[in-house]
Amino acid sequence: MTDLRIRLPEHARDVMKRRQVSFEQLVEIISNPDIIEPHQGKRRYVKDNLCVVVASSLHGKVVITILLRKNDSWTDNDARNR
Repeated sequence: MTDLRIRLPEHARDVMKRRQVSFEQLVEIISNPDIIEPHQGKRRYVKDNLCVVVASSLHGKVVITILLRKNDSWTDNDARNR
C-alpha cells in the first residue's frame, strides 16, 4: 500500500466522530474508492455510501469533510445508522 499522508483538520475530526467514521475507513475510501469526482477544485473519493472531500497540498491530502450519501444526495442525516 502506498504511504498516504493525510491531514485531518479539527473540522474533519469532529465530522468523523459525529458520523462514526474511523480513520481506517477514511484511509480505505481514499485508497480504494469506487469513484473519484472533481468538486470545486477538490476531489470527492466515494465508496459505498460515504464520500471524503479532499484537497491536495504540498504535504499530502487534507480531508475537508466526510459526507453520507442518501437518496442520491449528500447529507449527514442518519449517518450513524448507515
